[in-house]
Amino acid sequence: MSAVEIFTKVASTLKEKFMNDVKLKTLSKSDVLDIIRINTNMHKSICSCIKVGTDQERNSWYNAKVKPALAKSTSSCKDIYYDYASGLTGKAKSMEDSVFLESIYKLNDEYIDLLKEINKNVDKFFDKEKIDIYDTRMTQMAILGFLKDDQTVADFSLFLYSFIIKTATGAAKEIPRYRDEFLKANVTKVAMLANNVIAHKGAYEFLDNADRVRSRGADFILGANKDFSFNNFAIRQFYTPDFLDSLLSALSCLNIFRIAGDAIADYKIERNNRNKEIKEWLENHVALLRMDLINADKSSKEYAKLEKVIEAYDEKITEYDEKIKEFEEGD
Repeated sequence: MSAVEIFTKVASTLKEKFMNDVKLKTLSKSDVLDIIRINTNMHKSICSCIKVGTDQERNSWYNAKVKPALAKSTSSCKDIYYDYASGLTGKAKSMEDSVFLESIYKLNDEYIDLLKEINKNVDKFFDKEKIDIYDTRMTQMAILGFLKDDQTVADFSLFLYSFIIKTATGAAKEIPRYRDEFLKANVTKVAMLANNVIAHKGAYEFLDNADRVRSRGADFILGANKDFSFNNFAIRQFYTPDFLDSLLSALSCLNIFRIAGDAIADYKIERNNRNKEIKEWLENHVALLRMDLINADKSSKEYAKLEKVIEAYDEKITEYDEKIKEFEEGD
């Protein structure tokens, strides 16, 4: 899609969504900060869960449990991990070839740093607490798109790991259909994001691209003339392909422009549901480890190592119990 086509699509979508809907008018900076915080915590949780065991233990688990289970699976997503891995190139591919799920870990870890930088610079891009949709600048819309892609990475990582855990334990039939559809719809995009972010390209360069747009006077107010016709005067060569991709991604998360915090409330409920999901697959994984523990020699190094791994998982389960309780009881 060309720059002209992207600008035209953004303009027409904004006009269609906001011209006649009084409830969808305002973007709150505090909501953006909340999303950054919530997504950061999700990435941290995914990273800590993947890294509980050693690289060797992760590869052993894949060869002994995951690979045979995937081969026998009748799920429509039985090949989703291989589809993801086959889409990797360069450094991301090298990581995944060496250690099972290492590229997923690295991708989430890199997004933690990227979100930290956006959080540090948020006042530069959002100089008011609330911004009317017509006063929204191109870089502000692009940040929403970046956060949408970031959320896609977090959800894909969680759903993929959950699918792998449930397949390895014979519980794949319990996976909701919408997650299968989400994984299949986003596997190519997440592999591409992994390739770029791990190589410090694409989304990794988002802030530099946004600063370049601002410094060139190309950070237009999207609704300056109240009809979103910014595409008529935007200087196309000032915007990188990745920046334009962020604008497109923003079109799928425009409900954040809502009064009374409705959107962020919905977002927090969704994150709480994800916390429950993480707790569930942690418990499933611990059940697998306890089975291995029963068969291990109590005097062996393997037994001592398994005990430490199970203890680490149990601590994470307790942590998620507390998060869920805090949210649901409103503490």
